[in-house]
Amino acid sequence: MMASERIVSNVFGIKVDTVAFLKQWGLLDQNIEDLEAGVNSFLDKCGFSSNPPKTLYRYRSPKHMVDEIANHYVHYSSVTSMSDPYDCLFSSRRTYKNIGVLDEDPEDYFDDVYERMISDSIREEINVCCFSTDCTSFSMWDQYASGHRGVCIEYDSRKLQKHNVKPRKVKYSVKSFKRFNGQAKDVAEYLVGHLSGCVLTKNRDYRHEQEWRSFGTGASKVQIEDAINCVYIGSRCSKGRNKVIQTCRDLGIDYVRMSVPDDEYSFVQRRHSVDRNL
Repeated sequence: MMASERIVSNVFGIKVDTVAFLKQWGLLDQNIEDLEAGVNSFLDKCGFSSNPPKTLYRYRSPKHMVDEIANHYVHYSSVTSMSDPYDCLFSSRRTYKNIGVLDEDPEDYFDDVYERMISDSIREEINVCCFSTDCTSFSMWDQYASGHRGVCIEYDSRKLQKHNVKPRKVKYSVKSFKRFNGQAKDVAEYLVGHLSGCVLTKNRDYRHEQEWRSFGTGASKVQIEDAINCVYIGSRCSKGRNKVIQTCRDLGIDYVRMSVPDDEYSFVQRRHSVDRNL
């Protein structure tokens, strides 16, 4: 048995298995509603804002856009699928040292390979739903809406929160999240608090995204009935465009056709209001 395995076994009474590891934290043996309440409590202690602006935006590719609009849900993705491979940079070595489990240098117990294995296995279990305060970012239309071929959905953030989608403001930094500074009654609480901070700390190279992020470990799809205000249709959206427009009309959702003029990098927005009483 490796020294690092012995440390984890002594603390948690288990071998390093992702599901068992998270169950030992109390993350997988309770209702998602209870988990979300607990996580949000930790995020409050960490100082991450839970007061989003009135409207938030979410860029979607042609693959997902029609289904998410028509069936009233937002999709949570694993952080391992994010564009930044270091998103949610969780450090087992740092965590164990901070909670006083390791008196010596953590690197004496955790080699780089084993540290990455633990961190990645934890990250695979964490889902996030990402929003932005900006619907006119050329770089985000390119990266997250398939080169302007998708859509950008505008949400009423108050209605999102009513459906237990609780966007928190991401903090951008040159350093990863160091430690949870709230009062933790035990190791499990510390770990959950630390992980929550990691989820909402991101490399400052991404600060142009102006991101707000909702955190979860349960269902990948969360229903958000009546939370969509408007749908912005990409300037190069062709496949699925008519279906998006028809879906908006059927549901009474306004939509905007985005276009780019020949002489400058900007958007022209042509809004189409839909009678919501139809």
